[in-house]
Amino acid sequence: MDLEQLLEASEQQEKKLFWEGTFADYLHMATEQVALARLSHARIYDMIVANGTETGPRGEKIYGLFKDRIFGQEQPLDRIVQYFASAAKRFEVRKRILLLLGPPASGKSSIVNLIKRGLEKHTREDEGALYAIKGCPMQEEPLHLIPTEIRATLEQEAGLHIEGDLCPRCGYMLRNEYGGKISKVMIRRVTLNERESAGIGTFVSSDPGSQNLSLLVGSIDNTQLGSDRVEAAGRAYRLDGELNVANRGIMEFAEFFKTDESLLRVLLGLAQEQEIKMGRFGSVYADESIIAHSNEGDFKEFVTNPKTEALLDRIITVKVPYNLRISEEKLIYGKMLQDISEQNSETHLSPLAIPLMATFAVLSRLDPPEKQGMSLTEKLRLYDGQHVVSHSLEDVTEMKEEHPDEGMTGISPRYVMNKLSNVVTEKTDGCVCALPALNTLWESLGEHITLVTSDRVRYALLLQEAIKLYDHMARADARRAYVENFEKDAVRKFDLYWASLKADHENVMMVDPETGVETHPDEKAMRRVEERISITDRNKAKFRDEVYEVFVKLESLGQKPDFTTHPELREGIEQTLLPGPKDLERVLFRVGRREAEQERQKAAMQQRLVQEYGYCRECSRELLDYVAFSLRGGQAVKINRSNKVRWQWALS
Repeated sequence: MDLEQLLEASEQQEKKLFWEGTFADYLHMATEQVALARLSHARIYDMIVANGTETGPRGEKIYGLFKDRIFGQEQPLDRIVQYFASAAKRFEVRKRILLLLGPPASGKSSIVNLIKRGLEKHTREDEGALYAIKGCPMQEEPLHLIPTEIRATLEQEAGLHIEGDLCPRCGYMLRNEYGGKISKVMIRRVTLNERESAGIGTFVSSDPGSQNLSLLVGSIDNTQLGSDRVEAAGRAYRLDGELNVANRGIMEFAEFFKTDESLLRVLLGLAQEQEIKMGRFGSVYADESIIAHSNEGDFKEFVTNPKTEALLDRIITVKVPYNLRISEEKLIYGKMLQDISEQNSETHLSPLAIPLMATFAVLSRLDPPEKQGMSLTEKLRLYDGQHVVSHSLEDVTEMKEEHPDEGMTGISPRYVMNKLSNVVTEKTDGCVCALPALNTLWESLGEHITLVTSDRVRYALLLQEAIKLYDHMARADARRAYVENFEKDAVRKFDLYWASLKADHENVMMVDPETGVETHPDEKAMRRVEERISITDRNKAKFRDEVYEVFVKLESLGQKPDFTTHPELREGIEQTLLPGPKDLERVLFRVGRREAEQERQKAAMQQRLVQEYGYCRECSRELLDYVAFSLRGGQAVKINRSNKVRWQWALS
């Protein structure tokens, strides 16, 4: 499509959005499409539904509005959507402020922004069409023109629920410009747009003493005040406050608990009665969803104030903690790094840099496990859906119930990315290897003014723990590079396992994935994989049921499972292919009489790391050197008696 066609398509879309007609025209449309009269919560919920939902491999709901944008927050997102689902039915919950409570950079603002952007887009589409009285700064619902005494009849006969009254401006226009003739009032289609102050309001609290009430409720033109209060209100109300702006859409409060008490009282009236109190000048009806967000420290301080009891009763809190899964944390960093990578195309980032920093960050957010015999590393792996001997995924649910505040503290993704982006931008060429990247984060934590001594000691131990996991990751990549055609062999083993499992579950013959010949399920092949991850004969049925359920669910959604889909199964398949430590030692440890052969094998491993696993020459060489160092018993860091970290591995 050329530029002229693009411009023409855009012009056609804008023409489609321009509609004007009389109230009589609008009423005819509304009786045929009752969704036009829905309230703000229903509009937001319909927008979320319109963006689609799907079921993830763990049975969790994935909402299209947040997919590939918000990671590791399935439970909070589900609670938010359920809030709007209930409010859309006009249950009492709609008279509650939705509060997103969490630490800095946990995703609260991003969630609200996605809802706002989704609402803007939705009102530009046919199913989200929105109409308002022309000339009203609050994009007034046209049905407010209907007299109160006939609304019940209209709802009974046409299904139109009408709630609220005309704002002073529209009442003034009806009397003075239309002579009270409701059917002649002009109506237009509107689209919600934050930049144009239409249907989306935002208030960022600052110093409580400097907050002006007019920022929320709008200003008043005192020159228009006269003896007739009704007429004066129609002329004097500017209706330009953020609460006025947000009518029929959404109102966002950032740093909610820093808001002045007088402003919070106005908010309480809006939540309870859908009215914006205008001081001595009465009130204005408003239909808007209020979403606030704040950190836990401000919330706890607010709770102790006895004057806030009434407002607290009008708040529904959804905790938005830091993500607790490494796999999701890597996705967060990957998304945040996109822009940086484009600007620094000559700088390479080691494939293990992000996983290592993600590991350290997530470890900092976990509470120590209380289950007997479980280490923090095992808890980390369990939370990420990985196989851990002697523990099950059921333990995850139990641990989360025991630690409801887990993830509300720790290192934030933004902090990690700030440090990583500094390293990437400062290094004009070459490679940022994993351990130097982690050290940059560690050194910056040492300068963190809010970090108390006990935290420094704990973080030093977590650094050691993260490097142990890096040791495992580095060896795994080296072992994969040792095996020629590793990925192809892994796919073949997976295909055979899944074909056998499916046939066994469905009590049918299996079609061999390689030969296409019909045969019995290969029990021996399945057991070879399962035994590598300590799945015994006694518990193999439970494991297979779980894998089967996940894969069948994916296939029903049109998605094809592969050998990376199920973490435990992946580990079992890899363990059947990967070499042992002795095999690596024979390549990485130099022996005089075999030195030439060793160099050839090592070069082949390095080449596979570069060609198949995203390494460059520099970080692939660093990885193999580190693995050799580790196999000899080397430790990358040691902590001395004064809890100081000393690097034993030479950082490049």
